[in-house]
Amino acid sequence: MVDDAAQITDPVTVGVRKGTRVDLVDDGRGPPWRCKFRHAPSLAFRDGKNYRFGKVAQPCFSYSLPGAHPCGASTFIPRLWHVGGLARCHTGGYHDQQEVAVSDPTPKPMVLTPPPQRHVFRVTAAQHHAPRNDPESALLLGCGIVREAAADGADLVAFPEMWSTGYALPLDQSLAQPLEGPFVEGFQDIAAELGVGVLVTALLTSPAGPTNSAVLIGRRGEIVLRHDKVHLLADAEAELAAGTRFDVASFDGVMVGVMTCWEREFPEAARELMLAGAEVILVPNATAWNPTRSHQMEARAFENMVALASVNYPGDGWGQSSAYTPIVFDPRGRPLSALLAQADARAQYVPFRFDMDALRDWRSREVWGARYRRPEAYRRLRGQE
Repeated sequence: MVDDAAQITDPVTVGVRKGTRVDLVDDGRGPPWRCKFRHAPSLAFRDGKNYRFGKVAQPCFSYSLPGAHPCGASTFIPRLWHVGGLARCHTGGYHDQQEVAVSDPTPKPMVLTPPPQRHVFRVTAAQHHAPRNDPESALLLGCGIVREAAADGADLVAFPEMWSTGYALPLDQSLAQPLEGPFVEGFQDIAAELGVGVLVTALLTSPAGPTNSAVLIGRRGEIVLRHDKVHLLADAEAELAAGTRFDVASFDGVMVGVMTCWEREFPEAARELMLAGAEVILVPNATAWNPTRSHQMEARAFENMVALASVNYPGDGWGQSSAYTPIVFDPRGRPLSALLAQADARAQYVPFRFDMDALRDWRSREVWGARYRRPEAYRRLRGQE
């Protein structure tokens, strides 16, 4: 087997199992390749022409050869893809393991190209306890978690709400960290060293007072985005300064936004991020978790056509870091769950995988999100009444 493009100039024989799909990719320079069946007449394959297996050549679907081994021998077994439709196309003279000879009457090089790589965005939720009111220890523990997740292939590692203090209540405002201070800079250093993104959360300083903040750090250690929590809890966070914006930023070509904990319960927060261009929303939490909160997240994903990654602290009734998708129907229109994955309550790091190609295809052709909004009718939302 070979993974890269290969050339075949000699006739080859392949074993084809009933119900498999084989693609012949013509480089366009030679005559059509021909396929000879042991118990059926030859079928001609042209680029863009489709035939079905059987005694009569009829349009069905295209064929491709995912890989071959041009080792000088006349036979090989390629990697074959199973498709259920082929068995239903069978008209006779064809059985399991039938040999098919493929030859070019006037041999020309045939280039076999691998399928394009899909864009998969790998977010790891750091579902761990943080040291209480000890930013230095939280930094050391957090860097170890980032290192472990990066070794497992994470593109971005996200922490629960206010990791710098472990969200210990009452909040100690004296522990507020400057953005350009050792806590955030420590995560910038590990991000640059490992080439991985980090969403670190902290009690930060600001001209207006301490803020409940999330800082998105890029692969080179640069600060990509700072989000100060807008919707503060009336009691626990009453003394903090509220943020005023929901912004998005590009990370690895993915438009990313942040909602912190309670903000997920305000539909306007996710809608504002969607309107700003968000494709993936990161949601750091410090809360007990239950099915109702999962349903809220499913609704935010569905109605805004965005993916969400939620990260929480572990513990009995807590944890359950989870990933959500807006893709809620399969190609046949059958309903799918918006909940992609969910952890249990144990301390762990939880990898999530978002297929950005599938997400963007869904957003380009479906009807939810911003496509049919009528903002001129939403006067109260715009503060005009």
